[in-house]
Amino acid sequence: MNLRQSGWPRTLTAMALLVALFGTMLGTAVAAPKATGPSGAAAFGSTASYCADSEEQAFLTQINNYRRSVGLNALQMTQQLGAASEHHSVDMANLNYFSHTLADGTSWSQNMTNHGYPTNTWRAENIAAGNSTASATFTQWRNSPGHDTNMRGVNYNAIGIGRAYNSSSTYKWYWTTVFGNVVDGPATLCGSSTPPTTAPTTAPTTAPTAVPTRVPTAVPATVPVGGTPLRITQSTRTSNSNSSIYAYDNRTTTSWNTISTTTPLSAYIYFDLGAAKSLRTVKWMFSAVGSADAFTIQVSNDRLTWKTLSSQTNAPVANTWQTLNVNTSARYVRFYFTNPNRDRALGFLSEVQIAS
Repeated sequence: MNLRQSGWPRTLTAMALLVALFGTMLGTAVAAPKATGPSGAAAFGSTASYCADSEEQAFLTQINNYRRSVGLNALQMTQQLGAASEHHSVDMANLNYFSHTLADGTSWSQNMTNHGYPTNTWRAENIAAGNSTASATFTQWRNSPGHDTNMRGVNYNAIGIGRAYNSSSTYKWYWTTVFGNVVDGPATLCGSSTPPTTAPTTAPTTAPTAVPTRVPTAVPATVPVGGTPLRITQSTRTSNSNSSIYAYDNRTTTSWNTISTTTPLSAYIYFDLGAAKSLRTVKWMFSAVGSADAFTIQVSNDRLTWKTLSSQTNAPVANTWQTLNVNTSARYVRFYFTNPNRDRALGFLSEVQIAS
């Protein structure tokens, strides 16, 4: 298979390494995600023209072996996700940037949608640069807690894998993997019409910037105290933290918390209800005690101005529901953590439920 642009050699060059997760960066090089970029997007093939090359197939095998080793299902490489990954990698290589936002301003999630992938589904993206091989790129992501979390996501059944090369770009080689829980159809292998067998994938290391995550269902089905549960349509967190989905995935064994290698000064996570709603209660649970010495619960309708409803601290014991009764209307609910005692990590918010 041509590496997204005919005439470019598949050579391995000594180069710097770069990895990113969900539009955030962490590691040897850091760059803020682009909101806009060059007016012209890089040329790429149609969804139907995508095929997985040998290294992309090798990555699938490696990630699936990894997932099976920790008791998770294997992922299937699909055509729509593969085309979305290829498009993003080609765009980065040809236009010489490194970001979860494409050069023309398209978000990574919209890029998936543009290639036909369903919108109401779990989604994630990892990007990396600087290595030509699947094994080296897997190691980049495996050594990053945030990217590793994506690779081990329990809600994913499908993956897209795309790499691209441009000798004129800063990092030469660029990789993208996208994840979803809908299997849209098996991807084509380069030089063959036979789809690949299911195999595992990995996740990169990234860092701070707010990143939205959409999910099919929002709030847990059961609310511990009265009220009508409100659906969370998406969520956002600071990039020094893991996936915001962990705070409302109906699993008390997962939790949202910071993952930075340095002591965090602050962190936040907020939940989008889709539109302004009447709020009656906000409930939350921590999986651990001692990492929420000072936090506020805030609401907003525009994410520009926030109204503080209450100042809170650690729960007396872990895995117990805490409840704040409110009487307000808002679209967004935010938990904003500060770190007066210089704790190593903040959060460990395992479940949040919002009711009207």
